[in-house]
Order: sequence, then C-alpha cells, then structure tokens
Amino acid sequence: MTEATRFLLGESDIPARWYNVQADLPEPLPPVIHPGTGSPIGPADLAPLFPMELIGQEVSRERWIEVPEEVREIYRLWRPTPYVRARRLDEALACRESGEERTIAFNLCGHGHFDMGAYDEYLAERLPDFEYAEEDVERALAELPAVN
Repeated sequence: MTEATRFLLGESDIPARWYNVQADLPEPLPPVIHPGTGSPIGPADLAPLFPMELIGQEVSRERWIEVPEEVREIYRLWRPTPYVRARRLDEALACRESGEERTIAFNLCGHGHFDMGAYDEYLAERLPDFEYAEEDVERALAELPAVN
C-alpha cells in the first residue's frame, strides 16, 4: 500500500506558513518579461494588480512565508480542497540533497486561486469584517433542514 497523499485538515491543522520553493532552487527564477517593453517586470508594473506585500512574497527567497491569522481564520471557515502532500516534490528535493540524479516528473498546478483570493483581499486591506445580527443567525438556523 502506498503512503497517503490527501488529507482533510482539521481547523487546528491549517498551515500557519507556506513553503517557498524558490529558497531551494540553485539560482533565482528568471524575471518575468514585460510584453510591452521587453524588460523585466518590476514592482511598479505589478502594483496596480497586487498588494505590495504579495509582490514581495513572489520574489522572496525566504523558505517559509507566514500566513496571517486573519487569512487562517477564513480557511477555518471554508477550505475548498483537501491538503495534498507533494510527494514528488519531496522526492525531488531528497534526490537533490543526496546528490542522486533522477528524473522525477510532477505538476505544480492546483486550486490555490481559491485560497489566494482571501489572501489577496487581506493584503489589499479589502477583507470585510462581517457581523451578523442575532435575529438573522437565528432565522438562518431555523431554516436548516432537520437531520435525524
């Protein structure tokens, strides 16, 4: 039997930091080229689209990026996918550490755009703080179907 790769996380298990693969690359990734100028894109080019803190994280070589508690709170309320352990990435990093030369194929895509939406809103200081009236909560609870 193979080792598990998918895990449903409890609220207390939601990660408090993200691993940044750039910290373990032998050299920094090449800069993104601006399609209009042909020059590397700088923070000023990205500032209209992303909060500056997020831009800083994109170019960071720090191994761990802390997840703000406010964002973790959103993840506790709604996390769209189970946590999937990157076994192939672990295997590739172990080979690099040991000096073993192997080809290990894996795919880095995922559904991070759902998680990152809340993070983007937090960094842009647009994350609303909802406060529901007690009568609205009671009415919503009363409308839930009974489960036997």
